[in-house]
Amino acid sequence: MTMRHQKFEIKVSATPEQVWEMLTTAEGLATWFGTEASIDLEVGGSRTIGWAGTVEMTGKVSKIEPFKRLVIVYESEHEVGTEEWVLESDGATTHLRLIHSMPDDGIEDWEGFYGDMQRGWTLFMASMKFALEDAQTKTRTAKAAYPQTSDRTATWRRIKSILDESGDLLDGMKTRIVMEPHSIFLTAPDRTLIVDQEGHGDVHVIYIQASSFGVSEAWQLDVLERFSAAGTD
Repeated sequence: MTMRHQKFEIKVSATPEQVWEMLTTAEGLATWFGTEASIDLEVGGSRTIGWAGTVEMTGKVSKIEPFKRLVIVYESEHEVGTEEWVLESDGATTHLRLIHSMPDDGIEDWEGFYGDMQRGWTLFMASMKFALEDAQTKTRTAKAAYPQTSDRTATWRRIKSILDESGDLLDGMKTRIVMEPHSIFLTAPDRTLIVDQEGHGDVHVIYIQASSFGVSEAWQLDVLERFSAAGTD
């Protein structure tokens, strides 16, 4: 089996203990990764991340070196992928690296799949950095939607148009990441928004995640409704 490896890294103004909590507790995972999470932190224990009750990823804890290294192996009939998280500190900051390994076999549109994974990890690690450094609280609620789409370029135009017309909902938010014509990540101290076009082959969706660090649920629902219109072909 041929494996492909993707590497990601961030530096955060946080202690290794604070970063470790983000990786190894349900409460920590819920501040940056998906819309729900659970973890049993012992070798052989399960970690599950869910996205809006639509997509779920479950793995097993394979290795634990407290505050230094965590390895998650995806559950399958065979070992089909791993996340290796490595933490190093220089005192003022923590350097977090992720090595994500996946098999190269059985994926017809590898470049599309690879691109989705690369953008996804970039967005979620940026979300972790925001939660550690800039969020006004350490508790987050997140809601998400997966409207379908087919034309990436036309959908991106609609997304940008909605962004331009949504000053009432997005007032005070700043752009952290833009990866045209796929993704955007907006933040304010009390909320974040991820809009990411995903898909390979004939399957395409928009992942919309509205997260609140103190904002009402009504804001999240309004954002999901407005941006879901971008998926109408």
